[in-house]
Amino acid sequence: MSQNDYVIANQTTPLFRSDLNLALQALASNSSGLTAPTTTYANMMWYDTTANILKMRNEADSAWINIGTLDQGANTFTPAGVIGTSSNVDFTVDPTLLAPRSSIKSFVDATPKGPLKRLSQTIITGSPSTVDFFFDETLYDKVVFDLANIELSALSSIYIYLSDNGSTFVSTTNAYGTQYALSQGASVTSNGFLFTSIIITGATQSNVAGADGTSGKIEIFNPGNGSVRTNLTFETISHSSATVMFSTVGGASRRLSTVTRGLRLQPTTGTFTSGVVTMYGVLKA
Repeated sequence: MSQNDYVIANQTTPLFRSDLNLALQALASNSSGLTAPTTTYANMMWYDTTANILKMRNEADSAWINIGTLDQGANTFTPAGVIGTSSNVDFTVDPTLLAPRSSIKSFVDATPKGPLKRLSQTIITGSPSTVDFFFDETLYDKVVFDLANIELSALSSIYIYLSDNGSTFVSTTNAYGTQYALSQGASVTSNGFLFTSIIITGATQSNVAGADGTSGKIEIFNPGNGSVRTNLTFETISHSSATVMFSTVGGASRRLSTVTRGLRLQPTTGTFTSGVVTMYGVLKA
């Protein structure tokens, strides 16, 4: 720790060398000390060892500006003046948005809307027969589900169901209309049916080692508009064996005009064994 007035007076050689060394040590240590330097200059640095705060003198040389706090035990630095929340949702900084760019880039809309907000994440463990999600449909223009390596206990496809009351899921006859294209190698088939559920993997998914499960996304559009049918799209990639891959791209619609407040994932047979599902919401502009 060293502080200095940085003025080298006329003096004998030994005293000059001592004064110069003190000035250089003050520069090297950011004028660190328990109290502020007596002599200050515009834009000079001072490390306050009492509070472990790095400070900088303002341009008028009238006050100190806090730059950040150093945790000397953990060897970390926390910048000063970073605001994490705001009363206006359009300017809220949500820590969950600081995800790798590759995780969210596919959800960027061409038409600007409100910020993308991560609502929840489910890491599948045990052997659940269903995985359910609920959300406040009044807040979002779109709800997105990111599927990562969803594996099953048996040879099966994955279905989804929608909820309009936020507790149960609709599975009545001809409740949904769906259209999908399944691509496997050079073959492509198109299917249009009325279903009690929505199929998001168009072929049976393998449960053998190395098949890696199903990954992809589901997007629900305008879930809070009860005067129109709920529309959604899906894109998934799966394996029907350890070496054969297939992709499914499609869309579906709830055949009744109603709001949507939830989504359920369910295999046709067996249970889920692993995987991660993350739910995002695009806030209304």
